[in-house]
Amino acid sequence: MDAGVSYSIGEISDLCIKAARGCGKPWGLAEEVGWAIRWLVRAGWPGPDRLALILSGKDGVCPVTLGVAVADSGQVTLLDTAGSVAEPLLLLPFLSRLAPKGRALRVSIEERPFRVTAFGTDVGMPIPISGAVRVTGDAAMPPTRPPHTRVEQITPEAYEILNEMAARTYAPASEMSRQRGAGAGLVDND
Repeated sequence: MDAGVSYSIGEISDLCIKAARGCGKPWGLAEEVGWAIRWLVRAGWPGPDRLALILSGKDGVCPVTLGVAVADSGQVTLLDTAGSVAEPLLLLPFLSRLAPKGRALRVSIEERPFRVTAFGTDVGMPIPISGAVRVTGDAAMPPTRPPHTRVEQITPEAYEILNEMAARTYAPASEMSRQRGAGAGLVDND
């Protein structure tokens, strides 16, 4: 990956979905990963880099699995029993689904408070790499920033990890598939 290359949010989201599938996540969870990465990237956060760490087998509660459970059930009390969440940044998109209309959800990671809305968050860097996450109520909306439309900052290491995991979803070439027209065939005359 070139340092000067930028990717569309759709390109990165698709790569993350394939990477999640390549790690054995079911389709529904992989689609949720793609949505969460789009939310994070639009808000200006390094979601793809943090996802690469999670899919590489980082210890702790999976933020995507927990996030889906909390968002689907509406039960923020699930966070109280979860313990230390690995890469809690990836949990924020799912909490955004619970933000009251026109208001923000008051959240803390390791007792560090911030707000989450349907469109982003006012949490500042650095975000802990693991920790307990709590929802403590709702709050006024923080100022909003214009959404990002491209991903300029994804580390080459994260891109490589995600690409390797995505490659696990590709079907291997076989003689039968080539005879049926897959690939360039026996003669490449393009």
